[in-house]
Amino acid sequence: MPDHLIRLRGPWELRFSADSPSDARHATRIGLPADAIPEDPLPITLSRRFGRPIRVSRTQPCRLRCASVPGLLAIRLNGDPLFERPPEAALATDPIELAIPGALRDRNLIEFTVLGLAARLASPNTPWGSVVLVFPETDESPSC
Repeated sequence: MPDHLIRLRGPWELRFSADSPSDARHATRIGLPADAIPEDPLPITLSRRFGRPIRVSRTQPCRLRCASVPGLLAIRLNGDPLFERPPEAALATDPIELAIPGALRDRNLIEFTVLGLAARLASPNTPWGSVVLVFPETDESPSC
């Protein structure tokens, strides 16, 4: 059976570092995937709240699939580190798929820390930031 996919498109909140020289230091909203993300010399944070799907069992495993996310430094889920890499490794453009440890909460917060110059790393033909929750189909999962 195919996996059940939930795309985390938007709205995402984009925040600049408090030390940013950017004129737009305030938070702004952005949809993902995006044609472009703002540039800044310091890392930026993209965050999005989402709920656990009602039709998905509380015990069902889940993965996070991210594609076209050059400049990605770290991912936090509900305040806990899920993924980290040094800035020199953040230039990679390979897709990332991570198992989410434990069960999702009823309400969740995912946060991406991204190089502020990530926009320069993106391909002009590919929108930045495809983020998907993947729930493998099981015998107890309802079909959608």
